[in-house]
Amino acid sequence: FNGLKQYYVITGLNKSNEAVYVWVPEDSKEKPVLKLAADGITEKKALEIVKAEQNPEKVISVKLGMEKTIPLWEVKYIDDRNRYTYDLINFSNGEIRKHIAIKK
Repeated sequence: FNGLKQYYVITGLNKSNEAVYVWVPEDSKEKPVLKLAADGITEKKALEIVKAEQNPEKVISVKLGMEKTIPLWEVKYIDDRNRYTYDLINFSNGEIRKHIAIKK
């Protein structure tokens, strides 16, 4: 997922054996963002939110990303009007931040 800036997302465990995500900016002058997986919604929950709100025909992918300073899930799918659609879901609270549909 590429927003305005490119980030690489790494998943792993911290010293306490807790699941974490790290958003590493491509620009090495910027600091990485670390979040406990437990402090946000899961990939499954992000998909459930989109399914409840948008009823996608076919899910293509669910990926972590970053927009400005907000960690999020990008859910990419084909909607009921046969368009590529992207919903950006706030990682922290599950709010749909953006809904973008593009004709095929």
